[in-house]
Amino acid sequence: MDPQVWPADIFVGADIELLLWKGHEAAEEQAVIQREGAQHQRELIMDQREQALDQRERVLHQREHGLDQQQLAQSVQQQVQDQREEAQAQQDQADVQRDNEQNQRQQVLDQQTQEQLRQQGVQDHRQRVQDQQAQPQLQRQEVQVQREQDQIQREEAQVQKEQDLNQRDSGVRMDTKRVPGLLCVQETTS
Repeated sequence: MDPQVWPADIFVGADIELLLWKGHEAAEEQAVIQREGAQHQRELIMDQREQALDQRERVLHQREHGLDQQQLAQSVQQQVQDQREEAQAQQDQADVQRDNEQNQRQQVLDQQTQEQLRQQGVQDHRQRVQDQQAQPQLQRQEVQVQREQDQIQREEAQVQKEQDLNQRDSGVRMDTKRVPGLLCVQETTS
């Protein structure tokens, strides 16, 4: 043993070596832990990348699905528009047909009215002809009635004349009242 090296120094040196060895071991453990942490972190990053890829695929799929739905919606809208246009065309055709039917009915009514007016004109003409044909007969009847009235007046005048003569002869005055068609005689005493 070196006389300059004391036992305490030996123990101190051993402790230092032990500490150094423990520190080296701890450093290796820390390095292992760090490597494991880095590996775990890399695995997490890979998982995140896979999740991102999955999400991107889902987004692409949804986008494609959205495009399909949009195309489907556009197709449905186009079909609805076509159906509306077809319905409008049918409505327009029905309106035209209804107008034609109304025009035809109006033409029939106009023809019936014209026929009624024509028949009325024919009846009026026949009535005028009948009136013209009946006019001479009416005139003859009026002449006959006038003659009969003249005859009655002459007869009344004759009766009055005879009564006046009889009154002068008998001294009795006769008052006469003339009624159309009748001769009323009232006897009075003088």
